[in-house]
Amino acid sequence: MIALVIIIVVNSANNYASERQLAKMVELADEGEIAVYRGSNDTTTIPNSELVVGDVFEFSFGIKLPADCILIEGQNVVCDEVELTGEPHGIDKAPVTEDNYRGGTMSSMLAKSLV
Repeated sequence: MIALVIIIVVNSANNYASERQLAKMVELADEGEIAVYRGSNDTTTIPNSELVVGDVFEFSFGIKLPADCILIEGQNVVCDEVELTGEPHGIDKAPVTEDNYRGGTMSSMLAKSLV
């Protein structure tokens, strides 16, 4: 009985420590800034935490996207979704058009991942 209690306490402590570390990593991942277009042709840099639905933002190679989004313009975009899907290779993305939007394809969807 004592051994069982010790095992439960140790496992609970390990799980708690892991959860805290994960929470810190998520907070660090959400930090940063992104260039958005809000009401003009010029970009404004805002913290990732202030990004709202409907914002159009600009990204470049190697950036970690701060939110799920739809690609409306771009060429040769490859998205590394290994954190989400486990796919070891990048996934080609294409801008949204009426054809691929209505077809339900995910080729224009960019998940919160590395581009």
